[in-house]
Amino acid sequence: NNVKKEILKINKQLVEQIVKFQPDVTLLYAAYPVFPATVKKILKIGWVSSYHNDDPFGRYSKGSCWRFFKKSLKNYNSHHVYRKKNLKEYEAQGLNNVKLLRAYYCSWLNYPVREDATKTYQVVFVGNGEEGSRVKYLSYLLKNNIHVKVFGGKELWEKHLAAHVYEQIASVKELYGREYNSVI
Repeated sequence: NNVKKEILKINKQLVEQIVKFQPDVTLLYAAYPVFPATVKKILKIGWVSSYHNDDPFGRYSKGSCWRFFKKSLKNYNSHHVYRKKNLKEYEAQGLNNVKLLRAYYCSWLNYPVREDATKTYQVVFVGNGEEGSRVKYLSYLLKNNIHVKVFGGKELWEKHLAAHVYEQIASVKELYGREYNSVI
């Protein structure tokens, strides 16, 4: 199976790079394919922390992509989570060194861009589609004839919005760099 070979290769290469560079701290971000044994090997070199801004205990956490991540949780020295509710969920797993790490503003990354002033939107949403408040708020705005321009992962918006709502937001596309800054 090619996927299995690639996952094995990723784990092997990760350990090789950690051994080569000998970092004091390794932060593994959204480490879906990282085996528990790989985390244990990295622990021999230095501190290992996980970060995930998705919800490993939420509605979509039952998929096979979460298997290695969840099995590895007890092997990390520390964890960083995006949601306050995850603090208690991690603690319920017996994990005590868990901290909240939210998104924040970086002046060198997010900066004003002077562009064509005719490009205006009543409301702009930049991010992926998810069930819950995002869909609820977007649907409410559209129902009340407020024009919303949405940027983010097209597939997730198609998945979570009713077809008649999705049609109203026109084209959804992802933004990066200067284009991202010009919209926000």
